[in-house]
Amino acid sequence: MSIQLTPNRANKSLNVNFDWRDASAKVIEQEVTSKLEGVFNTVRGIKNISSTSRKGRSSISMDFKESVDMDAIRFEVANLIRQSYSELPEGVNYPSLSKSSANENTSPIISYSINANESPHYIKKFAENHILPELATIKGVNKVDVYGAAPFEWVIEYDTKKLFQLNISVEEIQNAIRTYLQKRELGNALIQFENGKADREISVILTHKVKNQIDWNTIPIKKINNRIIYLKNIAKVTYKEGNVNAYYRVNGLNTVNMVVYAEKGVNTIDLAKTVRTVVDDLKKELPTGYTIKMTQDTTEFIVGELQKIQKRTLFSFLILLVLIVLIYRSFKYLTVLFLSVVTNLLIAIIFYYTFNVQLQLYSFAGITISFGIIIDNSIIMIDHLLNKGNKKAFLAILAATLTTVGALMVIFLLEESQRLNLWDFALVIAINIGVSLLVSLYYVPALLEKLNLEKKRIRFSRKRKRRVYRFTTRYMNVINWMRKPKFKWAFLLLFILGFGLPIHLLPKELEGENIWSEMYNNTLGTEWYNTELRPTLEKAIGGSLRLFTEDVFENSYYSEPERTTLRVTGRMPDGCTIEQLNDVILKMENYIGQFNEIALYETQIKSSKSSSITIYFKEDFEFGAFPYTLKSM
Repeated sequence: MSIQLTPNRANKSLNVNFDWRDASAKVIEQEVTSKLEGVFNTVRGIKNISSTSRKGRSSISMDFKESVDMDAIRFEVANLIRQSYSELPEGVNYPSLSKSSANENTSPIISYSINANESPHYIKKFAENHILPELATIKGVNKVDVYGAAPFEWVIEYDTKKLFQLNISVEEIQNAIRTYLQKRELGNALIQFENGKADREISVILTHKVKNQIDWNTIPIKKINNRIIYLKNIAKVTYKEGNVNAYYRVNGLNTVNMVVYAEKGVNTIDLAKTVRTVVDDLKKELPTGYTIKMTQDTTEFIVGELQKIQKRTLFSFLILLVLIVLIYRSFKYLTVLFLSVVTNLLIAIIFYYTFNVQLQLYSFAGITISFGIIIDNSIIMIDHLLNKGNKKAFLAILAATLTTVGALMVIFLLEESQRLNLWDFALVIAINIGVSLLVSLYYVPALLEKLNLEKKRIRFSRKRKRRVYRFTTRYMNVINWMRKPKFKWAFLLLFILGFGLPIHLLPKELEGENIWSEMYNNTLGTEWYNTELRPTLEKAIGGSLRLFTEDVFENSYYSEPERTTLRVTGRMPDGCTIEQLNDVILKMENYIGQFNEIALYETQIKSSKSSSITIYFKEDFEFGAFPYTLKSM
């Protein structure tokens, strides 16, 4: 089963991302994004489509109806992208297609720094050839990225004088190289088998050699007077280090960093253990001078939080058992309840696996809440069997259980993202109390018979009987006094005003020209009522409902449960480079690094428009004032 800190269920959404280097946001919107949106609007079942275009890149998000088959939709969208790509401008990268989730998390689960007495380029090349293939084959690993070294690139320097003499333009050189490197679909071929197997149809693609086998000098550029002009005749090709296109640093150190990302829905705790084991084995095979050091493991926080939740769940269960011992004073009774709860959970685990329940924060909260209902169902059945000797109480237990399950159905009225977050919570409670019906109907009576548990006859003293009689008599007199008409209506009015009348939710005026709008605007919509009378009435008869709606959520917001972090984002104006943004971020890193309260800070720079610094604090300062103090600086 999947173990996460927060829910990670996929919703009915698809994302399409593409890059167009150095193109402005307006050009990308007009030439690419709008065209793709028009194509995607033809997909059946689409509910909403939105896009964001920035300099050099764009993203399109599509939401679909609940009834659609997402696998079929994804196949259809992929075909539309393939058909439309040939009509897009030159330089646009092939769009990537990915699914979305309600809580999509793109942060890595574990990261390492690789050090050696070599240049960063050779360290990165070693990692890509010897370490990445081992990690990429681990089940559950989505991708592994290596940062910290500038990429090498082929640079073509042409001679302008020769181009002028031969009447060759730069566009002709670009087109010749593009033609030489591009892939061409030649059609389909039929493979015939002689052993009786069915024929197989395959596509035939003409492509160039791999990059390290390209002979740049022999690329034909143009034919002039029966002479073929090659690239070597007009240009010089070199392979050298290019500009850095992304930065990733931990604690501001410019080392080669290897970052591992997990697939959605996998058990990140087990995956992190597997990755650590594989890396430990690879350390033994490293060449002399190479070292690998783990810089961050995000699953440590997940393990700590889940352990806290498990302890709280266990303590709540123990508290319930202690209360039962104090009230019933019977270890046989306690044994029946304990075994019924344990059996209930063991059976429920089977259904967790069957219904693919994710074990995370909300799931454990559901288990904790359902403990009380499970024990309550068992207690009702035990007491009824001991007093009446039959199982007729099961109908009452069934009705109460169905009422609870019905109350959980309200999650289907929430927004899709909230519904996906609470799905496992509701499913866990429904499974647990559903299983408790079978346990209380069949398992509890069998345990009572096996343990020979009988009801104890308790004899009360006359003094205690007199106290009970006096209490019930006084209680009956109070009820009869409250039932008198003059007090009954007073208590009813007090209850209504205490809860509150929602006049603060009434609009100041109604739009429209019908008779009801006219009556409302002439009474409750007048300026005198809204300025003079309404504020006083809201305070007088608004009750607790007004206080709740106005004050409870005034300064609150929802955030995912996670480790205390401070995120700093930065971007440069149009025309700036990623190197300029990196210089600014370096100054910020130097400032952050002087505080001892910080455990580590992680820097990611993806472009001149996107950078972030994620600051993690030491445990002693996570919940103190320092994070707020640092934020205000």
